[in-house]
Amino acid sequence: MEKRIPAHPHDAIFKFLFSIRAVVQSFIRYYLSPAERTLFCSGTLEAVKDSHIIPELREHFTDILYIGKSRDKEKGHTYLLFEHKSFEDRTIGSQLLENTAMALMYHRRQHPDDHRLPVIVAVGLTPLLFQYAK
Repeated sequence: MEKRIPAHPHDAIFKFLFSIRAVVQSFIRYYLSPAERTLFCSGTLEAVKDSHIIPELREHFTDILYIGKSRDKEKGHTYLLFEHKSFEDRTIGSQLLENTAMALMYHRRQHPDDHRLPVIVAVGLTPLLFQYAK
């Protein structure tokens, strides 16, 4: 059987790397502000698997979504969502808003008795951002 090469091979690399919890913990430590870092109890981070996302939203959902407990027990859960683009995309802001809303809907389905709003940190990663990070 012939292996298919993805249209954007770095998308596969991104998904692989950011599926590793230690990579995400390093990202939190080095790229989020001190105030944002305090939102996460990083030892509790778990990737949300595609099987938890309703089929109608699977194609439109963020590249990777993590859930964890908040350090502030009153806030409940904290989500970290990554939207990765292998090209410059000026609509990434609206996509992050849509994915934030979907993360909120996911939270309500998974935790129907939790009436607190979760903290959702949305991160857009594009080639332009990586250019400035050098």
